[in-house]
Amino acid sequence: MNAIEVAARVFDTDGKPAANLALRIEAFVLDGNGWTPLQEVRTNGNGAITARIATTGTGHVYAPSVRLVEAGEPAPRVLAEGGMITITSNQRARIVRIDFGEIEQLEETAHTRLGAQGQPATGQHVVAGQPRRGQISAAVMVRAMAASNSAALGAVAQPQLVMARTSEAQRILGADFARPGATAQPDATRPATATLSPEFEVQLRSLRADLSAKDIEIDTTRRRVSGLESSLSEAAAKLAAAEAERARLASETSRFREQIEKQAPINTLARSIASEADTANKSMADEGAAFRIANLSVTLRGAIANDGKNITLANLADLPKGAAAAALQDISFSLIPNRIQPSIPEGSVKTPNILGLTESAARRVLAEAGLRMESAQRPKGAGAGFTVGQAIQQSPAAGGAAVAGSTVIVVFAAP
Repeated sequence: MNAIEVAARVFDTDGKPAANLALRIEAFVLDGNGWTPLQEVRTNGNGAITARIATTGTGHVYAPSVRLVEAGEPAPRVLAEGGMITITSNQRARIVRIDFGEIEQLEETAHTRLGAQGQPATGQHVVAGQPRRGQISAAVMVRAMAASNSAALGAVAQPQLVMARTSEAQRILGADFARPGATAQPDATRPATATLSPEFEVQLRSLRADLSAKDIEIDTTRRRVSGLESSLSEAAAKLAAAEAERARLASETSRFREQIEKQAPINTLARSIASEADTANKSMADEGAAFRIANLSVTLRGAIANDGKNITLANLADLPKGAAAAALQDISFSLIPNRIQPSIPEGSVKTPNILGLTESAARRVLAEAGLRMESAQRPKGAGAGFTVGQAIQQSPAAGGAAVAGSTVIVVFAAP
């Protein structure tokens, strides 16, 4: 072993770092069968110490045991012993690292270490420190118990209670307990009662307040955890909904891509629609219908090819909404057909329109068309839009085919 590295951090009974505390690092020497000082150190402002002790050339054989000792009587007052040991070695040196961790001073609750049989151990020393617990000082708890129940303190400190702060011990427990090395013997002649000093009452109330605050903190943490679990469940539900929406959009996109492969030339579509409109107009003319397709507007919706010549018509029943439907484009055009004249069979003439003409005028127009007229009369009726003597009806209808020389029956309005 070429060097020993020691680390520790010391706190007082109030849980504050014990700054500028004088300590001594000791090691057990086998050939001397006892403890020997290695180095004197002082804690820094944070109560911490770090030390490195070179052991090369000393001629001693050390046991794997190191302790921290503080000043005070009766000596030695051992703060920590043993520690967490790690050993590193290389070709040049072997280093033993001892970490005592965080240590809490016991001060007035320091006590003589006992052997296995309940008697002071060989190499008697005072236990003046213990591993520190977070948040709550064990020494404060022991002092509070001791102030309210002297038997509790006896159970901790028997067979001998050793005081580090004599004046404070006298004030709390009485002069009989304050002498260094005095044995804590209860007075059987006095009742087992105890009165807390004002300082310990304040500490006890503070401890209870801390415990109550911790209970509140635990309850708050539980509620926070419950809220986080609820938020996690909501997030999981939203994630599942998002996954379902993603699957739906993927399905729509797949159907849309299938339809994109079914392209049609825009020119062919326009000509087919125009041809159907033209055929419809001719049929209506031949049937003597009173109306025609005058203007036809068409809007095609789908995906237009980059060259502008082809379009993929979308099936909107399959794509009612979503990203695929939003990507569709519209193309609009109008069809304006020429006026369609009815086909006139050979040997026939087109019947002229004579509605609104007088009898003489109607006869003249029909004669010019190669047709004869047969007249009839009937009351015009209210709101017919004609006056007495005007033609209000004809047969065959205007624009229809009639055999040359045939008769057209014309009805004139009568009073």
